[in-house]
Amino acid sequence: MYRRQFLFATASSLVVSAYSGLPSIAGSASARITYFDARPGARSRDIAFAPDGSVWYCGQRDGTLTRLDPSNGALHPVSLGGGSAPHGVVWGPDKSFWITDGGQNAIAF
Repeated sequence: MYRRQFLFATASSLVVSAYSGLPSIAGSASARITYFDARPGARSRDIAFAPDGSVWYCGQRDGTLTRLDPSNGALHPVSLGGGSAPHGVVWGPDKSFWITDGGQNAIAF
């Protein structure tokens, strides 16, 4: 599921719940929330989901793109180079991640 689809589905569910008296997602018997630690000091932000189930997020302060393996919580940071300050990440149409990089004033993929 792409980030936009996830956000739309979540927001839609919350709006429907609020107006129809149905339980919210968090109160659903089938909902499960799992928390993972992010890398300290990375200033983690913006996530994207890969088809293999991994979660990728930007480390704006340390110039990284980090892969989270949700099966075991392992983090695998990838340096984007000196001066990098990634802000957003999406799964692109070419089946790779596209990153907006404010530090480089660029789009990387």
